[in-house]
Formats: sequence, structure tokens, C-alpha cells
Amino acid sequence: MRSKQHLSDLAYRRKAKADCYKTDRYGREVCAVFVDGKDVGLEQIMAGMAWWFRKYASEQLPRNRIDYESAEEKAAADRTGLWQDANPVPPWEWRARSRNGPSFEDSSGTRVQRLAPDMAKPLPRDWQRDEGCGSRGGPGWRKPSGQCASWKEVR
Repeated sequence: MRSKQHLSDLAYRRKAKADCYKTDRYGREVCAVFVDGKDVGLEQIMAGMAWWFRKYASEQLPRNRIDYESAEEKAAADRTGLWQDANPVPPWEWRARSRNGPSFEDSSGTRVQRLAPDMAKPLPRDWQRDEGCGSRGGPGWRKPSGQCASWKEVR
């Protein structure tokens, strides 16, 4: 909620300029938004209210890439905003947790089991993802014995 308030303080009811440089796979325009000459996304990152999504860094101009990376590093070093949390979770990992049920793979490829929204632990490395083991319409995990892992084992 603090991020939403910060963004509102920066841009609500103010004249904005959108510099759109791409259309995403869903047909949405991807833009940098400026208010009073300031890049609102960069301001959010500087305040520790947003993440810089490195996956798309190559799509940014080199100068912007440097600014965004530096802003995030400084916010993290200063423990500003989201960086006050001991283990902040990037939104793309949070969405993966929600989308994939009690377990998912994080950005490093490590299999992680969700215990609670803010906690995770690794599953045994020898378990395999298996469509035939899932419940609730999603895939589950198969143990080396060939048995499907129970919900209690995965939780």
C-alpha cells in the first residue's frame, strides 16, 4: 500500500507524458511515464517502492539501465522501502507462488515450497514435477519411489 501511495503522490491528477517503446505479448503498450520531467518508475525504484525487472533490462536504453540498476542497488543498500524486509520477494516470484500452488521454481531455478505467503523452503531435489500427481488442476510432485507426494508432504 505504501508503494501505491508513493506513486499517487508522484503522479495523481498531474500531467504525465508516456514514452511508449514496445507492445507486450498481450497487446499492451510498455512505457516510461514522466511527470514534471521525472521518470516515475525510476522514482519508485529509488524510494524502494518497486523492483527493477532485470529480465527486460536489454530493452532499456543503456543510460536508463544504469540509472535503474543504481537506484535499486542504493535503495537496497540503504534498506529503503521494500528493502526493509529481511527477505523481500520480487513480484514475479510472488505471482509464481500464487499461480503454481504450494511449490514453484524461483528465478535461480531452485525448487521452493511455499509454507506461508512470506516463507519458503526447498523441496527434495530428487522429486520431479508430474502432471499426473497434481490436484486442483495443476501439476504435483513425484518422489523417487514413483509415488506421488501427498499434500502434507508438499506443504
